[in-house]
Amino acid sequence: MAIRKLLLADADDAVRAALESVDSWHTFQAVEPAEALAICEAERPDVVLVCANHDGALCQLLQGKRATARIPVLLLGTGAGQLPRAGDPDSFGLRLRSLFEAVKLDGAVARLHELGGVTFVREMIDLFLSHGPTRLEAARRGEQAGDWPAVEQAAHSLKSSAANLGAVSVQDLCDRIESLAMSGRGPETSPLIAPLEEAFAAAKDGLQAKRDALP
Repeated sequence: MAIRKLLLADADDAVRAALESVDSWHTFQAVEPAEALAICEAERPDVVLVCANHDGALCQLLQGKRATARIPVLLLGTGAGQLPRAGDPDSFGLRLRSLFEAVKLDGAVARLHELGGVTFVREMIDLFLSHGPTRLEAARRGEQAGDWPAVEQAAHSLKSSAANLGAVSVQDLCDRIESLAMSGRGPETSPLIAPLEEAFAAAKDGLQAKRDALP
């Protein structure tokens, strides 16, 4: 996964320690809402993570600014299983990535709805769900045959449609595969094909559920 920016607002040392072990995130920290807002305006983090006891002031500040209103905010619960356990940062990192994926899908679907309404959202999801397996198969066949231009083309096509729908893991893996194939390092794409197939399957499930929920 590509490096993402995260703002950690008003969290304790256990959360900070866990996030420091997740090397795909560049983490900013803030205690006061005004400080967090200033960081959001300057750095435009991909997501803001706040504790459950937060008073909501930060959310109100973010919503009041055009530049920060679309930054997704995730609420970190304080109940069992919500905070990272000592010595178990990996599961927290995976949970964070999963939450990030969910909010990016939500945000992408909302933007598509603003652009073209329910019909447009449905069409874009259908294109991703129908064309994705074809492009995955083309990438797999190209990798097996050592046809790196074919791998590059398949990854590029899938990356574009994934970006439109907020499927960030699919987008990031496609970007890595495309870059390797373009730079003459095609064999290095081989270990990435299976994770790409898994990421697509997860995105497919999430988008299918959103399509089913459309009016």
